[in-house]
Amino acid sequence: MFRPPLFRSSPDQPSRWWWRPFVFLALAFATELAIMQGLPLLLPQLPWWQLAALDAGLLTVLLAAPAWLLFVVPLERLSTARGRLLHRVLSIQEEEQERITRDLHDGIGQSLTAMLMQLRLMQSEPLPSTVDRQLVDLRTLVGSTVEELRRMVREGRPPVLSDLGLQPALQQRFASFVGNDDFSIRFDWRLPEASRLPPAVETAIYRIVGEAVTNAAKHAGASTVQVMISRCVAGVQAQIVDDGRGFVGRPNAAADRQSFGILGMRERASALGGSLRIESQPGRGTTVEVIIPYDGAGHSSLCCLGGEESADG
Repeated sequence: MFRPPLFRSSPDQPSRWWWRPFVFLALAFATELAIMQGLPLLLPQLPWWQLAALDAGLLTVLLAAPAWLLFVVPLERLSTARGRLLHRVLSIQEEEQERITRDLHDGIGQSLTAMLMQLRLMQSEPLPSTVDRQLVDLRTLVGSTVEELRRMVREGRPPVLSDLGLQPALQQRFASFVGNDDFSIRFDWRLPEASRLPPAVETAIYRIVGEAVTNAAKHAGASTVQVMISRCVAGVQAQIVDDGRGFVGRPNAAADRQSFGILGMRERASALGGSLRIESQPGRGTTVEVIIPYDGAGHSSLCCLGGEESADG
């Protein structure tokens, strides 16, 4: 039987049963008709207003279960499918970024480093002044290219995140801001030293913290950012506080529509059943707080809930 694309199901989305409202309305009409005809016969002594109240109560009770099955359950399935699809997309994206980053680091990065070393060796030999100046310019160009490549690796998915974990990866990321006298980062790691979290949790926190710190440095005009990673009752908590200019409005609503970065942070937290909270006031900086459920035994909420999304936002 042919089904229009709008009503077809897919592995990541339940069937779109357009006839549910009509079934519910027909059921409500039939139930109400039966109650209206049956109550006066069963309870003829009751006044009309008591019959009307009893009618409404019975109708609500009898239709609660069908309403739940026809509307709430499909919405829950759709929410679960959305969470799984979002997690799959983010996982594929992270795998591709990791592959590209490793290719850049192991391939182009090593070639440029070897080229830079060769240029240094050439400069150590006596050469005509014109050639020497050209070598200096070429060495400067290759050196800046190497630094740019390292920056891309840090902002992509650095190998240290997979190899050593979240703490060294964040320390390496923050090291890129060293030397900037107008900006400093205070990093407070309150988990056991060298402790590892599930890869999905480490990736999400790394991305969210990196985005928040970058926003504070580039857009908020902050001079100091405090980053704290700790355990909480719900799981793992990351808090990023800056002393930037802040912004006006409701950051949990309006800012999402204005910034794909904030929207991306919310989606990453949501994919793991977590929550993201943003507080800001003009002239008083911004606080970003993310909590991702984690039971401490190597399982995040995604593993426990099968990808079901339970985040706010």
